[in-house]
Amino acid sequence: MIESSRLEDSTDLQGDGAALQKQLMPFNKKVDARITVINKNGKVLADTKKDPAKLENHANRPEVRAILKSGEDLGVATHRSHTLGYGMLYVAVPILHNDQITGVVRVSVSLDSVEKAVFQLWENLAIVFGVAIIIIALISLWIARRVTKPVQEIIEVSENLAQHRYNSRIRGRASGELQDLAISVNALAESLESQMQAIKQNEQRLTAVLQNLVSGVMLINNDKMVIMTNKMMYELLDTPSIAGKYYYEVIKSFALTQLVEAAIQTKSLQREEITLYFPKEMTLDANVSPILTDQGEITGLILLLHDITQIKHLENVRTEFVTNVSHELKTPVTALKGFAETLLDGAMYDEALLKKFLGIMKDESDRLHRLILDILALSRIEQHALPINQEVVDIYQTITEAAQTVTESAKQKTLT
Repeated sequence: MIESSRLEDSTDLQGDGAALQKQLMPFNKKVDARITVINKNGKVLADTKKDPAKLENHANRPEVRAILKSGEDLGVATHRSHTLGYGMLYVAVPILHNDQITGVVRVSVSLDSVEKAVFQLWENLAIVFGVAIIIIALISLWIARRVTKPVQEIIEVSENLAQHRYNSRIRGRASGELQDLAISVNALAESLESQMQAIKQNEQRLTAVLQNLVSGVMLINNDKMVIMTNKMMYELLDTPSIAGKYYYEVIKSFALTQLVEAAIQTKSLQREEITLYFPKEMTLDANVSPILTDQGEITGLILLLHDITQIKHLENVRTEFVTNVSHELKTPVTALKGFAETLLDGAMYDEALLKKFLGIMKDESDRLHRLILDILALSRIEQHALPINQEVVDIYQTITEAAQTVTESAKQKTLT
């Protein structure tokens, strides 16, 4: 075809075309297409399929007219060939001589073969694209798994950390920024696990200390609701259920309730000794301390109750003991003073009376000595350093001696 479109300038396109026909015939077997040479008047000079002399003028064929009449560089048309009897695709190009169109070379192929070629092309393209899509899908899946699997594992570990499962770790291997992120998440998990273990240990220690305090402790929130108590508080209030209730529901003491309200109003520590009469009578050292923020707002209260009933009892016993000791000391001292004054007033010259008085004074001195020893013994008893030895005494003799001690004083005061 190329050679046929490059005809020598000496080629006579106005002749009978026998030379052209001879020149084109070798292409009949080489090219699966029909080649036609047409002069500028539309006359067929050569054709690889038919005898040019039997072919009609082609000047009005669309592809030829596009070259000869319109001066286009390429003419393309599809129509039914009257010569061959089936649809053809025609492509025409001009033959130039001194830049003038002297004729047309037309190549035509069967539309059926074109359609087969196009179908084969599309089929090949479909296979290529199908294989390419499968390969791309597999590569994409592989890349996605390499990317999404570490991301999914990071998400799962993050969710576990949010649910307080701090022993969760990222086990898979990643690359690039995902590897750095995985290392950071694992470091965060290790830090959180270590901190939570320390917090739990401190909480256990604090709970152990709190539960073993001899004082009752109650934590009240800003809504006046009890959120925590220790074992001693249950014992003091004799209430099986405290936490989750309002403090005034479990504290059956108006004075103690007023103390809590005073702490809320003043935002300061309140302390007072309060006597409870239910469930049993007891004296408590009550302390109410507000929990304040940096802005001075109350977020809760700590109520501390210490049972000082025994201490108060011991104080009363001590006071009574001092009173009794003072009275016991006063009796022998008064007796000694009275007998001494009587002797100085002249009774010392009466030998019988002197001997009697001196005997009584000796007995009172011995009694005073025994009283001092008893006081010392009581002191040691309080310190749990002296055992108590019980013995039988002659109460009549004790009463007689006590009467003799005060007889002289009674006579001086004319008492009977």
